Amino acid sequence: RRYERGVIFGEERTIDGDPLFGVRLLVDIALKALSAAVNDPTTAVQVLDRLEDVLWVAARRGDASGIEVDGDGRPRLLSSPPTWRDLLELSLDEIMVYGATAPQVMRRIGALLDKLDDERVADDRRRLVHECRERWLETVQHTDASPWIRAFSLVPDAGGIGPGSLHPPAA
Repeated sequence: RRYERGVIFGEERTIDGDPLFGVRLLVDIALKALSAAVNDPTTAVQVLDRLEDVLWVAARRGDASGIEVDGDGRPRLLSSPPTWRDLLELSLDEIMVYGATAPQVMRRIGALLDKLDDERVADDRRRLVHECRERWLETVQHTDASPWIRAFSLVPDAGGIGPGSLHPPAA
Protein backbone atom coordinates (compact mmCIF):
# COMPACT_ATOMS: atom_id res chain seq x y z
CA ARG A 1 0.00 0.00 0.00
CA ARG A 2 2.89 2.34 0.69
CA TYR A 3 4.04 1.98 -2.93
CA GLU A 4 0.52 2.53 -4.22
CA ARG A 5 0.53 5.91 -2.48
CA GLY A 6 3.92 6.67 -4.05
CA VAL A 7 2.82 6.11 -7.64
CA ILE A 8 0.94 8.94 -9.26
CA PHE A 9 -0.74 8.61 -12.61
CA GLY A 10 -1.36 11.76 -14.58
CA GLU A 11 -1.83 13.15 -18.02
CA GLU A 12 1.23 15.38 -18.01
CA ARG A 13 4.90 14.93 -17.24
CA THR A 14 6.24 16.56 -14.10
CA ILE A 15 9.75 17.32 -12.94
CA ASP A 16 9.19 15.34 -9.74
CA GLY A 17 7.78 12.31 -11.54
CA ASP A 18 10.02 12.20 -14.59
CA PRO A 19 13.75 12.80 -14.11
CA LEU A 20 14.34 13.57 -17.77
CA PHE A 21 11.53 16.12 -18.02
CA GLY A 22 13.56 18.87 -16.34
CA VAL A 23 16.44 18.15 -18.70
CA ARG A 24 14.02 18.24 -21.66
CA LEU A 25 12.79 21.67 -20.55
CA LEU A 26 16.35 22.99 -20.32
CA VAL A 27 17.21 21.61 -23.75
CA ASP A 28 14.08 23.24 -25.18
CA ILE A 29 15.19 26.60 -23.76
CA ALA A 30 18.57 26.17 -25.46
CA LEU A 31 16.96 25.20 -28.77
CA LYS A 32 14.66 28.22 -28.69
CA ALA A 33 17.66 30.44 -27.90
CA LEU A 34 19.48 28.97 -30.92
CA SER A 35 16.56 29.49 -33.30
CA ALA A 36 16.96 32.01 -36.09
CA ALA A 37 14.14 34.07 -34.58
CA VAL A 38 15.94 34.50 -31.25
CA ASN A 39 19.66 33.92 -32.04
CA ASP A 40 20.87 34.03 -28.42
CA PRO A 41 23.81 31.63 -28.01
CA THR A 42 24.65 33.10 -24.60
CA THR A 43 21.39 31.72 -23.21
CA ALA A 44 22.22 28.35 -24.74
CA VAL A 45 25.61 28.45 -22.99
CA GLN A 46 23.89 29.24 -19.69
CA VAL A 47 21.65 26.21 -20.21
CA LEU A 48 24.77 24.12 -20.86
CA ASP A 49 26.14 25.35 -17.51
CA ARG A 50 23.08 23.87 -15.76
CA LEU A 51 23.16 20.69 -17.85
CA GLU A 52 26.80 20.24 -16.89
CA ASP A 53 25.77 20.41 -13.22
CA VAL A 54 23.17 17.67 -13.76
CA LEU A 55 25.50 15.50 -15.86
CA TRP A 56 28.39 15.84 -13.41
CA VAL A 57 26.26 14.60 -10.50
CA ALA A 58 24.70 11.82 -12.56
CA ALA A 59 28.04 10.73 -14.04
CA ARG A 60 29.33 9.71 -10.64
CA ARG A 61 26.21 7.82 -9.59
CA GLY A 62 25.13 4.36 -10.64
CA ASP A 63 22.11 3.76 -12.83
CA ALA A 64 18.94 3.10 -10.89
CA SER A 65 17.88 -0.54 -11.00
CA GLY A 66 14.22 0.23 -11.58
CA ILE A 67 13.27 -2.28 -8.88
CA GLU A 68 11.75 -1.07 -5.63
CA VAL A 69 11.56 -3.67 -2.88
CA ASP A 70 9.62 -3.86 0.35
CA GLY A 71 11.09 -4.43 3.81
CA ASP A 72 11.37 -8.15 3.14
CA GLY A 73 13.28 -7.61 -0.10
CA ARG A 74 10.38 -8.56 -2.36
CA PRO A 75 10.06 -6.54 -5.57
CA ARG A 76 7.01 -4.30 -5.41
CA LEU A 77 7.50 -1.82 -8.23
CA LEU A 78 9.28 -2.17 -11.56
CA SER A 79 10.14 0.84 -13.70
CA SER A 80 12.42 1.77 -16.57
CA PRO A 81 14.62 4.55 -15.25
CA PRO A 82 16.71 6.58 -17.69
CA THR A 83 20.25 5.40 -18.35
CA TRP A 84 23.42 7.48 -18.51
CA ARG A 85 23.25 7.26 -22.31
CA ASP A 86 19.66 8.57 -22.25
CA LEU A 87 20.67 11.52 -20.10
CA LEU A 88 23.84 12.37 -22.04
CA GLU A 89 22.18 12.19 -25.46
CA LEU A 90 19.09 14.12 -24.38
CA SER A 91 21.27 16.81 -22.82
CA LEU A 92 23.63 17.40 -25.73
CA ASP A 93 22.72 15.91 -29.10
CA GLU A 94 20.01 18.35 -30.20
CA ILE A 95 21.96 21.33 -28.88
CA MET A 96 24.93 20.18 -30.99
CA VAL A 97 22.75 19.93 -34.08
CA TYR A 98 21.13 23.35 -33.67
CA GLY A 99 24.23 25.03 -32.25
CA ALA A 100 26.70 23.61 -34.78
CA THR A 101 27.38 27.01 -36.33
CA ALA A 102 27.57 28.86 -33.00
CA PRO A 103 31.21 28.75 -31.86
CA GLN A 104 30.27 29.88 -28.37
CA VAL A 105 27.94 26.89 -27.95
CA MET A 106 30.28 24.32 -29.44
CA ARG A 107 33.21 25.54 -27.34
CA ARG A 108 31.06 25.23 -24.20
CA ILE A 109 30.06 21.68 -25.15
CA GLY A 110 33.74 20.83 -25.61
CA ALA A 111 34.51 22.07 -22.10
CA LEU A 112 31.55 20.15 -20.69
CA LEU A 113 32.79 16.94 -22.33
CA ASP A 114 36.28 17.60 -20.95
CA LYS A 115 34.85 17.81 -17.44
CA LEU A 116 32.95 14.52 -17.85
CA ASP A 117 36.09 12.78 -19.12
CA ASP A 118 37.35 12.50 -15.56
CA GLU A 119 38.86 9.55 -13.72
CA ARG A 120 36.10 9.84 -11.08
CA VAL A 121 33.60 8.86 -13.80
CA ALA A 122 33.22 5.13 -14.46
CA ASP A 123 34.94 3.84 -17.58
CA ASP A 124 31.70 2.72 -19.27
CA ARG A 125 30.29 6.22 -18.85
CA ARG A 126 33.49 7.84 -20.07
CA ARG A 127 33.28 5.64 -23.16
CA LEU A 128 29.87 7.20 -23.89
CA VAL A 129 31.38 10.65 -23.28
CA HIS A 130 34.05 9.78 -25.88
CA GLU A 131 31.31 8.76 -28.34
CA CYS A 132 29.59 12.08 -27.71
CA ARG A 133 32.90 13.89 -28.31
CA GLU A 134 33.17 12.15 -31.68
CA ARG A 135 29.70 13.42 -32.61
CA TRP A 136 30.72 16.91 -31.44
CA LEU A 137 33.88 16.86 -33.62
CA GLU A 138 32.00 15.52 -36.62
CA THR A 139 29.23 18.09 -36.21
CA VAL A 140 31.65 21.02 -36.21
CA GLN A 141 33.83 19.62 -38.99
CA HIS A 142 30.84 19.24 -41.30
CA THR A 143 29.49 22.77 -41.00
CA ASP A 144 29.78 25.22 -43.86
CA ALA A 145 31.76 27.57 -41.64
CA SER A 146 35.21 28.73 -42.62
CA PRO A 147 38.21 26.70 -41.46
CA TRP A 148 39.00 29.50 -38.98
CA ILE A 149 35.53 29.28 -37.38
CA ARG A 150 35.65 25.47 -37.29
CA ALA A 151 39.06 25.57 -35.56
CA PHE A 152 37.80 28.22 -33.14
CA SER A 153 34.67 26.16 -32.38
CA LEU A 154 36.76 23.13 -31.42
CA VAL A 155 38.64 24.87 -28.60
CA PRO A 156 36.88 23.89 -25.36
CA ASP A 157 35.97 26.94 -23.28
CA ALA A 158 33.77 26.80 -20.18
CA GLY A 159 32.76 30.41 -20.84
CA GLY A 160 31.78 29.75 -24.45
CA ILE A 161 33.91 32.63 -25.60
CA GLY A 162 35.74 33.51 -22.43
CA PRO A 163 38.34 36.23 -21.83
CA GLY A 164 41.34 36.00 -24.09
CA SER A 165 39.75 33.42 -26.37
CA LEU A 166 38.94 35.55 -29.40
CA HIS A 167 42.08 34.46 -31.20
CA PRO A 168 41.80 30.84 -32.35
CA PRO A 169 44.84 28.62 -32.58
CA ALA A 170 46.93 28.93 -35.73
CA ALA A 171 45.69 26.59 -38.42
